[in-house]
Amino acid sequence: MRDFFLQKLECFKDPDFIFDPGLHKYTYHGDVFQSVTQFLGEFHLPFDTEEKSKKKADETGFDQEWIKAEWKETNRYANEVGTATHEWIENYYNRIWQPLPENPDIIHRINKFNKIFCKQLHKLEEVKFEIKVFSKKWKKAGTIDALFMKDGKLYILDWKTNKKFTDDDHKDGKWQKLLWPFEDFYKNHHNEYSIQLSMYACILEEWGIEVAGAYLVYISPGEEEARLIKCKDMRKYIKQYFDNVK
Repeated sequence: MRDFFLQKLECFKDPDFIFDPGLHKYTYHGDVFQSVTQFLGEFHLPFDTEEKSKKKADETGFDQEWIKAEWKETNRYANEVGTATHEWIENYYNRIWQPLPENPDIIHRINKFNKIFCKQLHKLEEVKFEIKVFSKKWKKAGTIDALFMKDGKLYILDWKTNKKFTDDDHKDGKWQKLLWPFEDFYKNHHNEYSIQLSMYACILEEWGIEVAGAYLVYISPGEEEARLIKCKDMRKYIKQYFDNVK
């Protein structure tokens, strides 16, 4: 079955499908395809940096520009740690030797990955990593972290290393609803990541690749163990969106 799925994925090696990592831009036959992560932004109100940073400055007494710079640096560092963790995990599965990183935050996440691998992930058979995919009919594109097999069925996995993970049960996970067609769902990490991975599933299905489900592997900076989190299946809402939007 692994060879079957790998053969199916050959369709994404189309030489006319190009990704520019510097601009983080996907094109097909020269046409720009919107990234899945950008697409997700259409379903929630934009974050007002000016308003939020001013409110924070008023509350704390810190300079507003300092707060914005601090937020920017925090985001940069989080991306750095997340990218390094992703790369280490991918190299581990591809059996590529690598020295242990020097950054203790990355080492901490690697240790947590090792534990969840021994407990759960070893039961899955890896298919492929960092798969760039695109939809011709919707003109969307993105990169899937990993595809795995279990009992002959294909699953999408995505590694997440956020500082915190919100869902419907989290104290910060129910303060705002998403926009149509997801207006029945709250804006939180679980729901938005579920849309992201469901979009990947829709793209794969466009090319005749059936997806049984999707999971997040959440590796937090805290002391709690890494978690395997099942995503909600949002495919019917995504199809509803494209059926009604031209």
